[in-house]
Amino acid sequence: QVVYNFITNAINYSKDRKEIIISQTINDNKVVINYTLSEVGKTSANISYDDTEYAVTVTLESVKGKLTASMQITDGTSVQDEAVFTNKIKTYNLNISKIAYNSTEEEIFKFKIELYNNDTKIELPNNIISSNEYKIDNNTLLFNLKNEEDITINDIPINTTIYLEETNHDGYSAVIKSNNITLSEIDNYKFKMDSNKKIIVYNIPGVTLPETGGIGTIPYLVIG
Repeated sequence: QVVYNFITNAINYSKDRKEIIISQTINDNKVVINYTLSEVGKTSANISYDDTEYAVTVTLESVKGKLTASMQITDGTSVQDEAVFTNKIKTYNLNISKIAYNSTEEEIFKFKIELYNNDTKIELPNNIISSNEYKIDNNTLLFNLKNEEDITINDIPINTTIYLEETNHDGYSAVIKSNNITLSEIDNYKFKMDSNKKIIVYNIPGVTLPETGGIGTIPYLVIG
């Protein structure tokens, strides 16, 4: 009973970060204590919590007058060396695609993306998938897209501010949309990552001016 109380008090000392369910079996020579271990207090919407539940068995046995102890930890599928809970900041994925009307197969449009935490530029994730060339220079992602090409940046931390700019589109106007909603009628856009996002940058030959009445934009061809 003394050993059982000691283990129980040690477990309870972990307070609200873990949930413990304990049972014990005692006979003349052996004490078996079983408990489950899982994380509680999952209160932050910005964190992906570890949902693992561990089953722990502690066995205390008297063999020829000597007390031996052993412990087994399982995660529901296999035996583990220790109970580890890994919590991570939530992340989202950003996909940027290009639609360039009347463009040639050779035309390349250049872009840059920067990530900010408040006003501080931060490093880009390593998980980038692109159908064209890209490089990272001083924590700025520089990439090229042709018509119908795209780039995906995975694992961007939640609430990261994204600055997207199309740095060259000579002879074309730029309109940035998502889910058929116009986000910007110029060649740059700043937004926060609060979900997975798919953004399309449209290029239209000529100059885009607001239509009277404010219901959209109309491309005007530049005729020299």
